Amino acid sequence: MDIDNLTRTKIDERDQLLRWYGSLNEIERYDVHKLQLDLLRQKSDGLADCKDAVQRSYAALVLALRKRKHALTQCERKEHMTAAQQEQLRKMRLDAVARRTKGEGKVRKLIRLRWYHDIENLLEDGKSWRQISDYIAKNHKRRVSHTYLLQVFETLKNRES
Repeated sequence: MDIDNLTRTKIDERDQLLRWYGSLNEIERYDVHKLQLDLLRQKSDGLADCKDAVQRSYAALVLALRKRKHALTQCERKEHMTAAQQEQLRKMRLDAVARRTKGEGKVRKLIRLRWYHDIENLLEDGKSWRQISDYIAKNHKRRVSHTYLLQVFETLKNRES
């Protein structure tokens, strides 16, 4: 059997689904792979007929992506949804948003890795946050507000202890 028959999709739709997969965060991808594994265990959608394990796994991934995207876009298509389906969709969307985390910013990383001990020493010498900000601008050629320095330093200090 070929992939077109197993997934009932054309190459363009599969490419679109895989691009969409690339935009998902890690937790959402995990959910898709969990669905893929469920499809493989159920041996549904004609997957049991396929003898090639790689082809069967790929087809299950495409089907899982299709089902996930269909579930997320169901209300956009104005299809009738039960209250339970609406609640499930709302929960899926909230989980996806809640799990997204931003990476550490450049300045925060610089404070954590390079300037933390300098800031600590300057504070011990009795310097103010504005003076520390000026010091960093002069010696490290980076302008950082004194309030941001205080905020990041305090969070790092709390994590440390």
